[in-house]
Amino acid sequence: MRGMSSRIALLAAELPAEAPDAFRLLPAGLFRSRDGRPEGLPGWRLDAEDMARLVAEAEARATDYPIDYEHQILESRRNGQPAPAAGWFRRLEARADGLWAVGVRWTKRARQMIAAGEYRYISPVFTYDDDGRVRKLLMAAITNDPGLDGLTDLSPLTFSMEDDMSESLAALKAALGAGDDADVALLATDRIKSLSEEVAALKAEAERLKAAAAESVPMTQLAALQAEVASLKAEAEARERAALLEQGLSDGRILPAQRDYWTAQPLAALKQWLTVAQPIAALTATQSGGKAAGAKAAALTDEQAHLCRVAGWSESVFSSKE
Repeated sequence: MRGMSSRIALLAAELPAEAPDAFRLLPAGLFRSRDGRPEGLPGWRLDAEDMARLVAEAEARATDYPIDYEHQILESRRNGQPAPAAGWFRRLEARADGLWAVGVRWTKRARQMIAAGEYRYISPVFTYDDDGRVRKLLMAAITNDPGLDGLTDLSPLTFSMEDDMSESLAALKAALGAGDDADVALLATDRIKSLSEEVAALKAEAERLKAAAAESVPMTQLAALQAEVASLKAEAEARERAALLEQGLSDGRILPAQRDYWTAQPLAALKQWLTVAQPIAALTATQSGGKAAGAKAAALTDEQAHLCRVAGWSESVFSSKE
């Protein structure tokens, strides 16, 4: 058997007056062009196994097969002109008489041109190996240049894209890490399958994370809990501050005039002040020192005198009448 390097052929099949939603792309069995192509071979060959493989490749594709005008997708590299689509198809079907494109979607312009008889033939583009076996379907075009006698629906055109596509095929093989004799179609199918599995795994992980997020505490509930904790903390701090103020006022470490000041200060500062401040004896005992009313006032202590100077009080605060 000869090598498996791919060659490319283009065929043409007559279209009905109305743009069909299905048409035959390739005939089953052995077929060839009227100008003698494929050279050195009995003909191109398409059997049931080939059709099954092509159908599977179509199902694995993520994009549609294009239908253009006069193979302009292939020609645009040479002429620099746009290559608008005449239609698209995704599915292939293996039938007794060959390989069919089904579910074809035509553009409005293409439908009008086919209905007007401006285009009459469909021309598929496919690769084939050194034995003439069809390997891969590439695309299709509408054309007016049928070239095969003896078939009612298909005819090869009189040119080959082997040389024009060799560079692209080589680049594709390099991207797939394939050797010169590798089956590019099968390798591409395996790569698509691998990528599809990776996408499925990523989708599963996204669903898992979504479910986990749904089971966690909602943000609104979390905010409510945080607010409740803050409220309880503030209430506990207020109670502690009130108790400390009451204690400081009772023993003179905080004077009545200072109550509002220490109410506004941080609780830590209040605690620190009560730690270092000294109780005022005059406020923790009777001002008469236990003496009867009317007794002569005793001289102020150094501590009392200092407090009067700092606070601007009268010494009478700490004195009593005889």
